[in-house]
Amino acid sequence: MHHTHIDRYAGLESPIHALDSRVKLIAALAFVILVVLTPDGWFLSFAVYSLLVGAAILASRVPPVYILKRSLTIMPFALAVSVFIPFVTPGAALWTFHAGPLSGQVTGEGLVRFFSLSLKALLSFFATISLAATTPFGELMKAAGALGLPAKMVVVLSFMYRYLFIIIDEAAHMILARDLRGAGGKSLLLASGGIVGALLVRSFEHAEKLYYAMLLRGYTGKPVTLHPSHLHARDIALTGVFLTCTLAGLILGKLLHA
Repeated sequence: MHHTHIDRYAGLESPIHALDSRVKLIAALAFVILVVLTPDGWFLSFAVYSLLVGAAILASRVPPVYILKRSLTIMPFALAVSVFIPFVTPGAALWTFHAGPLSGQVTGEGLVRFFSLSLKALLSFFATISLAATTPFGELMKAAGALGLPAKMVVVLSFMYRYLFIIIDEAAHMILARDLRGAGGKSLLLASGGIVGALLVRSFEHAEKLYYAMLLRGYTGKPVTLHPSHLHARDIALTGVFLTCTLAGLILGKLLHA
């Protein structure tokens, strides 16, 4: 069956794809941290961040529509947290409303904070999705391990991503079988519960068989890499330029609001 991999464009050739996965991970994390730490209302800084991440996306040759769709898919979860901010933030009232016994107001400070948080979330999504789209998941996990992520967590995440699609396939087959048998009403609920239980049992069985197969092939519990990474001066230079420009955007925003 067809599945949408998060690194479906990781095989492209571009200056971003050619960068070492470790410096890409560091750059993405540092970018997100600087974006999150930017005070509310520093829209000049957010404009600079947008130009930088937009330039990186164009240089990666990953379709911008793909990045945008993925970001907008998870954006509602961020908006669900911040949608009430304009109504609860103290400040000058821009609009007052009454609904029966209830009343409220929208403040200017609340709107500034709402748009700032929305931009922070969107820019962070752009950066992380671009990182995943330009780096094979295995390389990304190897970079995370090299930067200090515990080896056991690296192994667990790598296997989870690799074999999750097998579980999805089995679930799809079970759901199709359930629908073909005309399950509905109470039987639909019972059949769905049976699917969850069967998937849990099969996942344990698959994991046990896989583990024994790996032991027979000499698995020692540590991830093995066939293609060692090499850090080049170009990787450090490009990452340094990107982070310097990001920091410059933060400084420009501070100077504007000084």
